Amino acid sequence: MFLAMASNFRRGSKGNSPIIKRNSKGDSPNTRSRGGKSPQPKARAPDVPPPEQQQGSPRFLSLRPHRKASKALNYQYAALKNDDIIQKRSPVSEYNIQELVAAGQCGSVFRATCTKDESRVVAIKVIHKIYNPRVKKQAVREVRMLSFLNRHDNIVKMEAAFKFDGTMHIVMEYLPGGSLERFSKTNGSMGVAELPTHFLIRILADILRALNYLHLFNIIHRDIKPGNVLIGPEGAKITDFNMSTEPLANPGLHKTRYGTLPFVAPECLAEVAQYGVPVDIWSFGMLVASVWCNPSPGCTPETFLYEFMANQSPWFNIDELVPEAKSIYFGCAAWSPENRKTASELLTDPFFGQAFSSDEYRKHYNGLFMPL
Repeated sequence: MFLAMASNFRRGSKGNSPIIKRNSKGDSPNTRSRGGKSPQPKARAPDVPPPEQQQGSPRFLSLRPHRKASKALNYQYAALKNDDIIQKRSPVSEYNIQELVAAGQCGSVFRATCTKDESRVVAIKVIHKIYNPRVKKQAVREVRMLSFLNRHDNIVKMEAAFKFDGTMHIVMEYLPGGSLERFSKTNGSMGVAELPTHFLIRILADILRALNYLHLFNIIHRDIKPGNVLIGPEGAKITDFNMSTEPLANPGLHKTRYGTLPFVAPECLAEVAQYGVPVDIWSFGMLVASVWCNPSPGCTPETFLYEFMANQSPWFNIDELVPEAKSIYFGCAAWSPENRKTASELLTDPFFGQAFSSDEYRKHYNGLFMPL
């Protein structure tokens, strides 16, 4: 089984971080309301979860919104009409692309300015080949999710979306700090030595706040990694929702294999296992390790599956992890999903009590980062 899995990873990989993308049949819900009429648009996720969820649930798989809240959530997400949030025209007349910021398998991100106000800077994600059904499905999913989650402070905000000439343009807020990957040792950079510890703890807490919000509504990001965490003047924000599950899907019943090594959870690597929101917690634990720890000697994406799945050996040299962060890592890295902590439980750890306040964070941010 492991030989077949390793072969699948190599065939689908580009570079040193292969991405798992095996499609299953879509499980999109019926978005028609009773009587055959479509619900009204302009839906967004609630600012505050229902009281039952604010108290937190002891375990992941029991995380379900209250029945009334669940119906309201289903209605709000189903009410999003693609034609209302995706404009079928070119954005060229409204934005001037300045430079390439990042490039990946799914598309490229550019820094751009608005033609009406050149002092306003935005980021534009350009996704090519949306005539491909898989690419189009992921692009539309990302636009819908960003539109739905636009209110949360730790989720990147979308301004507009355009579909034109076989490409999708997603206009988002621009965060000059770039991604956390710049400071990840898995990227071969200098690591977190450049970042004050309390500043980094604030970034990690912001990621957990975003995950806690997603998980309250049974949304799984499925690709939490340093490259999908952006550092802004008000805090960290997660981005890249093209692999996420939709809020209408049943929790804990997903089989489609998504993720990026070495951040993907073990249940996502199994060929028959089902998984739920704990996969994001595992990925968060690996993210914590990645910014402090070097990869274990001789550990590569090609050997990772053999060592990891056969011996449950960690990808990272955990001895390099700062002592205060070890409780966070081990709370995330339990092999069994039921034994991992929830995002809300992790946020109560004394480790996050060391995080910078908003004023301290902004002060250090202004001193650390220059516009890219």
